[in-house]
Amino acid sequence: MTLLDTLTDLERQPRARRYSDEEYNLDGFRRWLAAQDSPQQATPWLHVAGTKGKGSTCAMAESLLRAHGLRTGLFTSPHLEHYGERFRLGGHAWTFPEFEAALARIEPWLDRREPHPSVDKTWLRTVFEVLTAMCFREFAAAGVEAGVLEVGLGGRLDCTNVVDPVVCAITPIGMDHLHVLGSTIEEIAREKAGIIKPGVPVAVFTPWDERRRAAWEAIASVARERDAPLLEPCAFRILESQPRSQKVRLFIADDAVDVELPLAGDHQAANLALAVGAASEFLARRGRALDPAAVAAGVASVSWPGRLEIHSGPPALVVDAAHCPLSAAALGRNLPALAAEAPGPFVLLWGMNRDKDRAAFLRALLEAAPSGAIAYCVCFPLAGGRGATAEELAATAREQGLAVEIAASPQDAVTRGMAVAGSNASLLATGSLYALVPMTRRHHELLG
Repeated sequence: MTLLDTLTDLERQPRARRYSDEEYNLDGFRRWLAAQDSPQQATPWLHVAGTKGKGSTCAMAESLLRAHGLRTGLFTSPHLEHYGERFRLGGHAWTFPEFEAALARIEPWLDRREPHPSVDKTWLRTVFEVLTAMCFREFAAAGVEAGVLEVGLGGRLDCTNVVDPVVCAITPIGMDHLHVLGSTIEEIAREKAGIIKPGVPVAVFTPWDERRRAAWEAIASVARERDAPLLEPCAFRILESQPRSQKVRLFIADDAVDVELPLAGDHQAANLALAVGAASEFLARRGRALDPAAVAAGVASVSWPGRLEIHSGPPALVVDAAHCPLSAAALGRNLPALAAEAPGPFVLLWGMNRDKDRAAFLRALLEAAPSGAIAYCVCFPLAGGRGATAEELAATAREQGLAVEIAASPQDAVTRGMAVAGSNASLLATGSLYALVPMTRRHHELLG
């Protein structure tokens, strides 16, 4: 597909925009949307930023709002297999042909470029600008009554930040994209808080340690500056944890509602609490209240693959999209809950982008996991120029005391990992969302 091939590597071009005050602001994107009749204004939005859990929170909020009878749209990133997965209407992700059709509808607008501020050139549209504009156009055409919109990077300068949302939400903040967003947790938090609009309520994660408290306070400061009410997550209690799901009690007004969440991990229960708080306010702003039966139905129908997802063995394969220290810690902490279907120890299958803090990621994973749960690592390179080499990853793993071998690809890593694990261990694949599908396919092939 020529047009898609052209767009895919657009950000690598010298005239592509970067997330920085010197190179990017939202005015040009707003003008481009205005020429298309400002489609973003047609949809009531729930806008979500954060470092960890924002995709899961978006998926849960969309499912909750859909269960209350609203026509929903969901826009998230990145994707597992193809771009169409980033768009859901009424809970259904686009097929690739549906994505191609939407791309064809926006193609006549793609030659509208912006003047370069300093040289006699024009800016190119970024891939994410094109995808976000497609979301706005297609959701408006579909008559979406509740659009759930995930920030791509940061918040303040992210091109999703042209909407006037009904409600905002900010998930836990961690140290990621340091070269872009800031070198301290407070700087990163304020960048994420750039989505907060004057007078618009914002649901914020519950701080549980000193670092998260500092991030929460930075966000609260921005909310006060903009007279935006702060919303607390719904109170909850985990009643039972299973390898693939968990039973959670939600405390909604005067009701205690027991729900079955088809996602594992205590962090997902916390994401659910934030999603319930944001969805409740969204409905309240439209004159409605949460219905306990609809909440239970909405939670039960949540679908968000690639997060603590188990593929049966032996050896079992656990795949998780963790790619920053905060998510690595959540992954390690929750490994014991998977033991009934994916018993330790684990052979780690690890690929990661070069711009990530690899050492901090691996250190967070190992410190949070039970002692001795991960002792062997198979490192592999990711496709494309952004991936760290297997040798770079192996050096980091050895520094953490792991036995290491190198694989040529994600598929080769699964083959090598299965040989090491045998029937007495499990595989744990993490570090990048994009590698998970080829790894699960290879796992299934080898098991027959």
